[in-house]
Amino acid sequence: MQIFMGKEAEGWMPAGAIFNENCRFYKPMRRGNETKSFRVYTEIEKRAYEDAQKLSQENKFLEFQDKETNELIDNWCLNNGFNGKRITYCIIGNTYAIKEKLKDAGCRFHSTLGWHCAETISLPANYNIIPITFDEAFVWDNNFGNALPRESVARLKDAVLPVEYAGMIGDTITEKNCTLVSKTSYMSKFGLTYTYVFVTEEKEVLVWQTTVAISVKEGEDCIVKRAKIKDLQTYNGEKRTIVKNLQIKI
Repeated sequence: MQIFMGKEAEGWMPAGAIFNENCRFYKPMRRGNETKSFRVYTEIEKRAYEDAQKLSQENKFLEFQDKETNELIDNWCLNNGFNGKRITYCIIGNTYAIKEKLKDAGCRFHSTLGWHCAETISLPANYNIIPITFDEAFVWDNNFGNALPRESVARLKDAVLPVEYAGMIGDTITEKNCTLVSKTSYMSKFGLTYTYVFVTEEKEVLVWQTTVAISVKEGEDCIVKRAKIKDLQTYNGEKRTIVKNLQIKI
């Protein structure tokens, strides 16, 4: 039977027959031999011992990784309008009309959350405020080191203030105060194509696909001078008014 000793028994030699428990070992010293008892292991026990050590190391690594990820999420939350409990308060209503007050109160604008702040603030009677946690709104992506929005967050906000279409197909929209909430681009057969998503004062969602590049940035306000309604769609439970021939005023 092969036997194995733990690291604590390195340099010691068996003093007699080998047993699993309390085997006597000795080590030559300057004044005689020193003896000590150690636990020894069979080959099967050794493999089990090594597997347990490996699992323990893996668990420690995962604990370290979880701690590191939690620190990244906490830092992201503090830099993006969440409080220390990873909660933010989303303002529901015509935020365009009070955007300056929201800015002065320390609120931030996010393409997913809209206007939000780390603490509750005093608002006029026709506004609402709902708390949303980080886990409700986002999922953390370790590959990119960033928070990715969940589809469900739009439904959370819609449940408080339902969104309607801006009109019927063929109607013309005029003089709409809007906020650009999303701006993406991709290559199509027409070249570089942009998708702009606007939210009006009435919380209507306008989507415009075009090859025209505009200088408005996400979170900035603008006026849709004129646009024709091309289609009415629903995306992740959100009513979207698809427009064309949009004219914009910054």
